[in-house]
Amino acid sequence: MSSNNILLKDLIDPSLPQSISWLPSTIGWKVAMVALVAIVIWVTLRFYRQLKSESYRRKAIKTIKQASYTHPTTKELQLELRRINSVVKHVACFAYPNTQVAMLYGQQWVSFLNDTTATYGMDNQLLSRWQRDLYKPELEHSWKMTDLNRLKLLCITWIKTHDRRAYD
Repeated sequence: MSSNNILLKDLIDPSLPQSISWLPSTIGWKVAMVALVAIVIWVTLRFYRQLKSESYRRKAIKTIKQASYTHPTTKELQLELRRINSVVKHVACFAYPNTQVAMLYGQQWVSFLNDTTATYGMDNQLLSRWQRDLYKPELEHSWKMTDLNRLKLLCITWIKTHDRRAYD
């Protein structure tokens, strides 16, 4: 053993300072924390409510995007046009429950879609053709995949951008 231990024998360990609390000690900080927690809860609830209230849009868009044909037959095409109409009609009935949306068809339905969208440039000619062909046993016009994709895009755009307050 070394002779240095004799010098350390009488050395006293220093006392540690008292620990400082992390909790605020003044009432102002406590009020600020409570207000901050309340604001975070309020924002979270508001975001959750909006997410829930807009879930019908996400479901409808997913349904429209579901069926994809590479070379559909005339019958499959007609079924697809009717399916898209049904989805858009369901969305409209959900978004505008106190109106007569379910009874609209043809040009009235096209006008409704144009009146309630927040975007401009809805292709009225394509929408009118779509509505005319829905109620005929055979398709009057030859629908191409590009037309069907444009129609799907128009319907998805309407679903995303329709204003629920526009038709009250």
